[in-house]
Amino acid sequence: MRFSKRVEFIRRLVQSGAKQKLIHGLEKLGPLQSSRILRQLNAHDQRTFLEHLLSHPLLDKTLLELPEETIPEVLGVLAESPLTTILSSMPSDWVWGFLQ
Repeated sequence: MRFSKRVEFIRRLVQSGAKQKLIHGLEKLGPLQSSRILRQLNAHDQRTFLEHLLSHPLLDKTLLELPEETIPEVLGVLAESPLTTILSSMPSDWVWGFLQ
């Protein structure tokens, strides 16, 4: 499947609220592809994507694959509570880099 079709597939799952199908699809793609897709989504869909994965280990792995310069923009779509949840589960050196 071409990358653009993967992005559209994940976008539809995010927009439909199909959390379990989204997680299953992302698990098949892996963290690197998931991070690439995350960067292609608009801010609203990024927020929903991240919120659906809050309690799933794939979120940490996906965020670790993001290029450093995109992390503030991607995480900037979140409200304080989910952002705190994410930051508390990430390695301290990653969080420190994000905060700088």
